[in-house]
Amino acid sequence: MQPSKTSAPQRMKTPSAAGQALFRAKNNASSTQKGDSPPLLPNAFPEEQLRVLHVGCGVNNSNKLQAMFRTPQWQEIRLDIDSRTNPDIAGSIVDMRAYAEDESCDAIWASHVLEHLPHHDVKAALAEFRRILVPSGFALIRTPDIESVAQFIVDGRIRDVIYVSPAGPITPLDMLYGHGESIKRGSDAMRHGTAFTQDSMAQDLLEAGFPELRVTRTETYEVWAVAFMPKADVDAILNALAYSGMDLRKA
Repeated sequence: MQPSKTSAPQRMKTPSAAGQALFRAKNNASSTQKGDSPPLLPNAFPEEQLRVLHVGCGVNNSNKLQAMFRTPQWQEIRLDIDSRTNPDIAGSIVDMRAYAEDESCDAIWASHVLEHLPHHDVKAALAEFRRILVPSGFALIRTPDIESVAQFIVDGRIRDVIYVSPAGPITPLDMLYGHGESIKRGSDAMRHGTAFTQDSMAQDLLEAGFPELRVTRTETYEVWAVAFMPKADVDAILNALAYSGMDLRKA
């Protein structure tokens, strides 16, 4: 259903109350930071909470949400392609027009999601991220670091357990192709369709039209990126991320 040019945008119906509408937060208030409180984004107390779209959310678990977003300032809206995870919205990130308006979210949290797409769909997904973010918004992304995976393979460690995740032990094969035990149990969405290096992630985000970004490799064998919309307060967002434990200020 398309909104008329003279009326307020219509809200798309979705499976839960939280997902019934993704719409603009009203950024008409401001605050100052006091004491040891977390750094606040500009207009930290809008009439509506700031909205973070948690894509590829999986089963509901607050620990899956990056610490920056686990504050009263943020409302989490959960999206997953697998309806069995009981998300607020069940659907793909490649085309979200059926359930997300333009400029409807203040942030996107995409943790270990993009690598599940075929490479040719990454461009479309990042374009959707830009479409639904407000002009002051940002996308926070993490994926496996394929350079680390390649080094493990070169070192003869292809089947070694590198770390243990909530899903279970993870080997370089899991990092490359997707978590084997989950796929074995029928979770086909866990398969990986592409991979990223620090440089390739930066290139993809720039080609998607994000004017500024920070990308880094971490000791946890991941690539982390934060991509800013044109009117984002870069310093405030980076400071808030650093306070939450993810410091990308020097990336």
